[in-house]
Amino acid sequence: MDAYWELSDFDIHIRQQGFEKLIESLKISSTNNEDEKSSSSQLDYIISRLVKGLVSNRKCARIGYAATLGTLASLNDTELEMPSTDEFISLVGNKLTTKKETGVEDAKNVRIGRVLSYIALAYTQKDNDLSDLLSRIIPDLLLIRTQETRRRLRTFIDAAIIQLAKWSGRKLFKKGILPQIQELLPKSWQMGDDGSKSIFLLISLVNLYPKIFDQEYFQLHWKDNVLSLGKTSDQQAIIKKCLQSFDNELHLLEQLSRELLVYAIHTQQLVSFWPILVDELSNIGLDSNKGHILLDLITFCFQERENSDPVYTIETMLDHSELLFGKILDLLSSSGRKTHQQASIQLSKDALDKLAHTLASRSLQERLRLFEKLLKCADKNYTCMHTVATAISEKLTVEEFPEYVKYIIGLFCTIAKEDENALDRRRHFLLETLSNVCNSAAFDLKVDSCGSLLENILSLCVLLANFKLNNHTPKQFRELLPETVQLSDTTREHLEDIVYKLILHEFHENRYEHSFHSFQKSIQWTETPKHYSPVFKHSEEIKEYLKENSAELFELLQGKAIQSLPDEKLRLAFQQVIVLSFYDLFVDFNRAKQYLDDLVTCVKNAHAQLVSKKKVKEQSTWIEVLIDILLSMYTKKQHDIRAIVKKIYHQIVPYMNENALKLMLQTISMENESDDEGESVEGEENEDEDEDEQEESSDEESDEELMENGDANEELRQAVEKALGDAAVKEDQEEDDVDMDDEAMLRLDPLIAEAFRSQMKKSSNLKVINEKLHHQFRVLDLIESV
Repeated sequence: MDAYWELSDFDIHIRQQGFEKLIESLKISSTNNEDEKSSSSQLDYIISRLVKGLVSNRKCARIGYAATLGTLASLNDTELEMPSTDEFISLVGNKLTTKKETGVEDAKNVRIGRVLSYIALAYTQKDNDLSDLLSRIIPDLLLIRTQETRRRLRTFIDAAIIQLAKWSGRKLFKKGILPQIQELLPKSWQMGDDGSKSIFLLISLVNLYPKIFDQEYFQLHWKDNVLSLGKTSDQQAIIKKCLQSFDNELHLLEQLSRELLVYAIHTQQLVSFWPILVDELSNIGLDSNKGHILLDLITFCFQERENSDPVYTIETMLDHSELLFGKILDLLSSSGRKTHQQASIQLSKDALDKLAHTLASRSLQERLRLFEKLLKCADKNYTCMHTVATAISEKLTVEEFPEYVKYIIGLFCTIAKEDENALDRRRHFLLETLSNVCNSAAFDLKVDSCGSLLENILSLCVLLANFKLNNHTPKQFRELLPETVQLSDTTREHLEDIVYKLILHEFHENRYEHSFHSFQKSIQWTETPKHYSPVFKHSEEIKEYLKENSAELFELLQGKAIQSLPDEKLRLAFQQVIVLSFYDLFVDFNRAKQYLDDLVTCVKNAHAQLVSKKKVKEQSTWIEVLIDILLSMYTKKQHDIRAIVKKIYHQIVPYMNENALKLMLQTISMENESDDEGESVEGEENEDEDEDEQEESSDEESDEELMENGDANEELRQAVEKALGDAAVKEDQEEDDVDMDDEAMLRLDPLIAEAFRSQMKKSSNLKVINEKLHHQFRVLDLIESV
């Protein structure tokens, strides 16, 4: 009995275990029992039990019994005398009959059981000639289909016929099956509602044997060269009606849609059919069951192995369903994830992942063209497109780098969005995509072409971030940039972030030269304001400062004072912090100027102590000065700047002394109060998050502040009541009881305003304290790494 229970289990491994127990019991019985009649009786009982089990209401039980029955029929064991195939079929026909059944559900189960038994028998003999078996079971399958009125069971029988067609092979199908099922195949889209014709059966067989269902077949039966998928409006309406008829049987709708898609791709009809399918399956949203089918079909199209031209498929889908892919990208945004079902999110993600995987193996021209089409679908949410962008850039070759950079810069300069905010988001994403070139496996700064490319990208970003082009473009960028590029302040901030990202990449490679050369070019642009108008502050002061000090600073960077230092890491640390200070001139001139002035003295003192072995009379040693500079830079909001500082710090750790460490500890232990200069430490931000996630994070921080400052509203109320004095409304007093003249109200206005300013100041102080705590924790991480 245990074996039969195991045969009906949902786990395939347990069903296999039950089958093995059943066979083993038969062998033991035939070996121990010399009475052939008794042994045969037990075999008949088992077969009869399995046949009767095919009418079970449990799908797993029907599958387990059918598989076991088919396997028994195929056994060639000398110890077991199995019935022949004809005897099995006769037994199934006798045991599974609807003549004695009165219930509709019982009749359904009997028919399902008979179909399953036939499939099981055919499966065990699929490697042999199936002609005899097919001649016995195909007529019965067609008879069952005629007797059945429910579409689901008819389609189940159609699926069984399709499976038999696969196992039989093309020749046997054409000879033994096709003539018998010809009446089931429709000859036009006007099929009626009686279910006697099956478009699902036809389209599946067409995809299975295209050489049989060829142009000649369709000319004979459909009066056309192919099965037309929506060439005319009438055809489109009929196809929609056909799809709608499966609304209550979604798994059949998905199977039919998938077969139609495969045929549309193979016959180059996706342009006409895809919009029909999208319109029908997305009409009630992507969170619906039909919407899930559509998302799953997109993934299916991207991974279709038989698809000879996946680029055509992807391009057609993007061109003719821009709105759909825009919804998918919105659904995957941080705001979309809050309002959509998890199933929709996962299916959308799978589709984009499969798209990225498919694009990764195509030529660069195809990758870029399809990337641009997907980019057009996005409205404002680009975070989820990073997977596709990475797939395009990660396998770039050295020869492909210039073409990739030129194409992305062209997209950046194109004004594709009327809304400025949407354009800023698009350009921010494209800048991130541009910087991906440094992450490519083939990108190596030791290769001259890669170094030149990095220098050109960095110079271009410096130019656009800090200068306005006045109908003039530097000669080296004329193939990339138009004469005028209109950029918002937000985009210039993004460009500044990319500048530091590129500098960080070079610094990680223990280089600094390309960043330095890019800065030298920017000095030339400051000298020609007619062509390049500076957008940064203190432009004249910077120009004058560099005119007086650039020669000394450049000599310091590349001269003997640093080159003669005994440690290569220390030399590189000085060179990198000087270059970083150069770029700070555009951001905070006074602070950067102080950095550079201190670094001149710092390098000289380091040289005197480490090379000349002289004692320095300075109050602070060179390492303390350098640490102080790095700590000041470490307060900046850009994650990449802090990463640069951290890298430089690790290079000078061997030279840390007690006073330098105390200087860092002072940062940890200092009280949370305002700086003397009124400057506040910027809070830590994660640049890898998209702007939607930053807004979400901001909201969370606001909530935290409200929790920490739970009595803020009460304090404000008390402050306002104090300002109002006797004019304040008491708890037991109605508002109408308070009577104030205009003069009294004018006297109270400044007091009320001061109460609100005081409360706002408290809230601002909390934010400053929070930002300083973040900085202190980061410094603590540095100390722990010593």
